[in-house]
Amino acid sequence: MKILAPLICLRNRVSKKMAISYANQLTDWQPPLPESIYALANYCMKHIFWISDPLRGLLDHIQPVKHMNWQLEKYGTLMGDCDDSATWIAYMLKRMGFPVVYRVNIVRYTHVICVFRYADKQYRVFTNNQLIVGDNKSVAKAVDHWCDYARKGHTNLYYAERM
Repeated sequence: MKILAPLICLRNRVSKKMAISYANQLTDWQPPLPESIYALANYCMKHIFWISDPLRGLLDHIQPVKHMNWQLEKYGTLMGDCDDSATWIAYMLKRMGFPVVYRVNIVRYTHVICVFRYADKQYRVFTNNQLIVGDNKSVAKAVDHWCDYARKGHTNLYYAERM
């Protein structure tokens, strides 16, 4: 954890600096709330598209939610990488009333997912624009489930940020 904290802090600092470039591309508009997590997953598959951060990801940062909403309002699509989609999905899940939502940085695979606790107390995973449902009793089990789904080896090197 001591190794990861400076990396997360650096990404957050870069995000704040990069946010200045979005000053004229922000909105208070919010997309309508989906009726279920499955409707949210369907919306994400139609409207979220992965693109790398600037300089092939070297300037790793998270777009402000108001900028992501601006993209959706203006173009009907959200263009961003995995940490952008995890952040936006976490924002939507919080709006939908889910109290326990995490943005999880899986360091070994340089990937970010959104993990949230569903009504049945099981944890679910959104990765980019896909919902992965499983019987996960903890965030750690949900990360393991994603590793199985992505056919990757399991890892205990991740950082979960409660949203």
